Amino acid sequence: MNPDGLYVHFSCACLQVVEYRGSYKIGTASESVNAAYIFSRKDLSRPAIQIPCASKAVVAVRFCPIFFNLKATNSDHEWWPRVMIFGYGGRYLWLFMSSSLVNKALICREPDSCREYLVKRFMASSTNNLYLWPYNSGCHWLLLAIDPLKEVVYFLNSIDGEWTNYLDMKQLVDTSIKVFRSQRQARVPRTKSSNITWIKVQCPLQRNGIDCGYFVMRFRKEIINMNQIEIPITYFDEYKCAHYTRLQLEQIKEELCQYFIEKRLISI
Repeated sequence: MNPDGLYVHFSCACLQVVEYRGSYKIGTASESVNAAYIFSRKDLSRPAIQIPCASKAVVAVRFCPIFFNLKATNSDHEWWPRVMIFGYGGRYLWLFMSSSLVNKALICREPDSCREYLVKRFMASSTNNLYLWPYNSGCHWLLLAIDPLKEVVYFLNSIDGEWTNYLDMKQLVDTSIKVFRSQRQARVPRTKSSNITWIKVQCPLQRNGIDCGYFVMRFRKEIINMNQIEIPITYFDEYKCAHYTRLQLEQIKEELCQYFIEKRLISI
C-alpha cells in the first residue's frame, strides 16, 4: 500500500500482448508480459495502473515515501493542455484538450460537463485552429485532431481500430460540434447539418501493447512540425512509416523528461 493509503499493489501479474501481423488488436493473446497492478481503494474491480516490467516476474513493489506535487500555475487546468504553439510565421495555432477533464470514465459519469468543456474550448477558436485531444478509452490512448470551424475530426489510432469502436467518444464530439455550431449561429448545407466529417488517418502502428501513449505524443509533435492543420489520410510523407523505431520512441521519452526538468514542474 502507498504511504497515504489510497492505492494498493499486486506485484505478480501479467499483461496480454496481442499481435495480428504488425497491428495490435484485442483478441487471443500471443504473448504475456510480467507486470505490477496498482488498484485504487475506491475501485478494486480493475487496476488503476498497469506497469509492464522486465522479463522476470515482479516479486515486490516499493512506493517512494516522498509526496510530490505539481507546481502551481496560473491556469485553472493542468499545464500541458493550455500550451499554445504558434506555427512558423504565426499562421496556425494548435490548442490542447485535457484528457484529465474529458475521458472515457468522465464521459460515462458526467457527459454534460464533458460537452460543456469541449464547447467552451471550441468557442475560443479562430481561423486556422486545430485542437489536439489525447483520448484515453480506459486501456488505450489515441489522438483526435479537431477543426471545429470546418467540422472535421482526424482520427489517429496506433492499433488500427475504427472510431466506431469508441461510440461514446464520437457521440460526444459530434454533439459538441453541433452545439458549437448553434452558439456561433453558423449556417451549413442541409446535407451537412447532421454529419460531422471523420477522417481515419493511416498513421504508424505500434508493435506491442504498451506504447500507445508515446505514439500519441509523437503524432502531436509531427503534426505541429508540419505546420499545417490539414492531415493527409495517408499521413505526412516526411513521417510516413509502418511503425516507429525504438529510437524514435526513446526520443519522445527523453524530450518529455527534459521538459519536466527544465520547467521544474515537479516539486518536493
